Amino acid sequence: MFHAEVLNAASLARDAEVSRTAVLSYLEVLEDSLLRASLEELGGGTLFP
Repeated sequence: MFHAEVLNAASLARDAEVSRTAVLSYLEVLEDSLLRASLEELGGGTLFP
């Protein structure tokens, strides 16, 4: 992973051998603790497929 790289939660979950929902939960905790920023796409969706 690099700075400002688009994150694929399903791919990360597969690599870490955890569920996609677990990855999304972990990312939410990081965002809540201000360690990760969430950006909205111009179309209105999130960057986490």
